[in-house]
Amino acid sequence: MILLISHKVDIVKEEAERQRMQREELEVELQKVRQQMLNVPPSGKSKSSMEDGMVDLADLSRSLYLAVLLHATYTYSCNRNCHH
Repeated sequence: MILLISHKVDIVKEEAERQRMQREELEVELQKVRQQMLNVPPSGKSKSSMEDGMVDLADLSRSLYLAVLLHATYTYSCNRNCHH
C-alpha cells in the first residue's frame, strides 16, 4: 500500500513539474505576444510598412495560437489530474 501511494506521489510530482514548465512556456509566449502587439504599426503607414505589419500580424497570430493551445493543454491536463 505504501509503495502504491509513493508511486502516485511520484506521478503527481512529475505532473506538477510538467505543468510548471508549460506555465513557463505560456509566460514566454505571452511576453512575445505583448511585445509584438506593441510593435504593430499604426494605420496610415506606407505600403511596405503595412506589408511588414501583415507579417508581424501573422507572427502575432501564430504566437497567440500557440499560447492559447498551450493554455488549453495545461487546463485540460490540470482538470484531468486534479480530479484523480
